[in-house]
Amino acid sequence: MGKGNRARLDRAQNKLDQPQAYTAVKKQKHNWANTAIVLFIAVVLVLSIALTTLQNSGALLRASAAVKTDNYTVSGTMVSYFFNTQYSTFLQSYGSVASYLGLDTSKSLKEQPCTMLENGTWFDYFMSTTTSYIQELLTCCEYAKANGLALDEADEAEIDEALQAMNETAFNNNYTINGYLTAMYGSGVKVKDIRSAMEITLLANKGAVHANDQLKAAQTEEDIQKYYDEHPESFLSADYLVRELEATLETVDKDDYTDTAAYDAAVAAAKEAYEAEKAALLAKAKEFEASKDYQAFLDKLNADITAEYDGYYDDDTSLTEAEREAKEKDQIAKDVEAAMVAGYAYQDPASESADELAKWLFADGRKIGDTYVIEDENEEKGTYTVCAYCVTATSYRDEYLAANMAYAMFPAGEAASADVASTLKVKLTNVTTAEAFEEVMKDQSNSGHGVMENLLKGQFGFEAVDEYLFADRKAGDCEIINCGTDYIAVILYMGEGDVAWHASAATASLNEKMSAWYEEIEKTYAVTVNDKALDKVIR
Repeated sequence: MGKGNRARLDRAQNKLDQPQAYTAVKKQKHNWANTAIVLFIAVVLVLSIALTTLQNSGALLRASAAVKTDNYTVSGTMVSYFFNTQYSTFLQSYGSVASYLGLDTSKSLKEQPCTMLENGTWFDYFMSTTTSYIQELLTCCEYAKANGLALDEADEAEIDEALQAMNETAFNNNYTINGYLTAMYGSGVKVKDIRSAMEITLLANKGAVHANDQLKAAQTEEDIQKYYDEHPESFLSADYLVRELEATLETVDKDDYTDTAAYDAAVAAAKEAYEAEKAALLAKAKEFEASKDYQAFLDKLNADITAEYDGYYDDDTSLTEAEREAKEKDQIAKDVEAAMVAGYAYQDPASESADELAKWLFADGRKIGDTYVIEDENEEKGTYTVCAYCVTATSYRDEYLAANMAYAMFPAGEAASADVASTLKVKLTNVTTAEAFEEVMKDQSNSGHGVMENLLKGQFGFEAVDEYLFADRKAGDCEIINCGTDYIAVILYMGEGDVAWHASAATASLNEKMSAWYEEIEKTYAVTVNDKALDKVIR
């Protein structure tokens, strides 16, 4: 209780002790009860204010051991930090469609049913993912401790740097650091909570990296080949050309007819026309199938699509004849390109779960130029589709070479970013090792950067980066690349990696072993979760 509140209560008690007050009480005895009620309410109000103060300060939440193991504890305020980080990450990724998922960011998560759970709120959803994450962290921390791993000066410096960045962000947005942390991570979260959370995260990472390095060192070529043989669907693909033809049953609206016989006749006519169109499309598909040759199939595909667009834009009077022809050619080229399907994932043709196309495409003896027709009809919707296929590449695996590279990302649209990126490009050109890259980057705290070995096509997430890395490159090549509208990247090519399929199989095999490793240590180190403490987190 604060001194001011205590003094007020003392003064109130002194007044009660005065003779005149006692006289008044003797005359009206019921005032004793009234006075007692007033005092009780005052005490409750004081306690309520004190409790609210404690809650806002985070003292109560911080004092609760929400998740713990033998040697490590995550307090309620640390959970609030992890929880709100998960929530913010979700909004960054899916914020534009949050409302479609039933999430209203203006309301408490505890009041909103979650569409991603059979029974529960959005708070339950995010707390579940947060708790699982924390359990993994603490389990890895226990493993790290058991293997003699601990944070070093470099780790603490990394944390100091991250906290300093938070300070700067708070200042730049006219917040005190406590105000900023409350806004971002919940009431009562302090710098010391975030430091503790970061320490646990870094130590857990050390433990996981230690285990990964040991498993990688023990990995054999037999392990990689075994994984490849057992998971052909992850590595094998086939390519084909397809001509897709569709027919739709015309809908007859009964409200347009007052005469039942006329309506029935219209329905019958629509069905007859539909059946005739189906037959015509199937006959055309059979003509494609009869090609029995890749080039003949492609020529027929070009001719059929060209005929489809002949005069397609003639009614568009806003275009000149030359513009109409240009649009037709452009659309024909797009449709032909769309008909060239690459990378159809392997399915065991002997499996009952394999689709009809896969059973044909991956059958023994399949060769380039083979053709096939598949029909599909949805009678309920009144739609019919028939596809003619031609094999352009039989079952294969990716034989291109992965890339070893390093990157530094900067916000796009900022002059400072462009200047830093230009300077950095000069410094990184001809750098060919991860150590040399990190030496150059040690003063670049304003960028997200890293080294990636055996990067495969599509893994970095930006087509422009793939186009650069998988062109004719030499180690030490460096370039600034626009990555959409949000980022610019300084990309450093550091040399060829492993053959793509082999690199992918090695990574997948190692990930499988890491999962087995975690399942084992999860049995070794018990994690206790205090659900009541978790429920005190507010969002």
